[in-house]
Amino acid sequence: MRLAIVITLTLCSLCPAASTTFPDAASLQGWSFSPGAEFPGADGSLNFDARTGHDERGSAQLRFDFSKGGNYVAAVCDELPVRNARLARLWLKKATGHRVAFRCVDSASQTFQKNLSYDFPDWQRIDVDLTHWDHAFGGPGDGQVRFPIRQFAILVENTHPQKAGVV
Repeated sequence: MRLAIVITLTLCSLCPAASTTFPDAASLQGWSFSPGAEFPGADGSLNFDARTGHDERGSAQLRFDFSKGGNYVAAVCDELPVRNARLARLWLKKATGHRVAFRCVDSASQTFQKNLSYDFPDWQRIDVDLTHWDHAFGGPGDGQVRFPIRQFAILVENTHPQKAGVV
């Protein structure tokens, strides 16, 4: 039960892409773990896993534990390789029914989120359009993305009976 993350951020269809992969533990620099502190109780970690990966070995692994509550845990990236990206392409692998959500924070400190529900237990490519979101909060609160993107996050939400594991 692992959420293995391989990210490619693409500026546009005519521009070269910048990629973030996880070939070693040092590749997690710029990423951090969040327990969703505004909803206390969740625990977990963000770790490097040398055994798994989509095209090659190495991935980020997001552990969760909702046994004491909490709404989500997140892998947060504050050092995006391309801040004007309009698309994030990720390879995800998860075996639980927990919903995955994506968040970004724009230059006006407005936070955007969209949710993804799927139960496919193997690698799946996910394209996240960074210009269209389901929810917006904070900042101006008007739902308009102001580039550049300052932060990108992948969340695992407490939406399944299994309370602890590695997604």
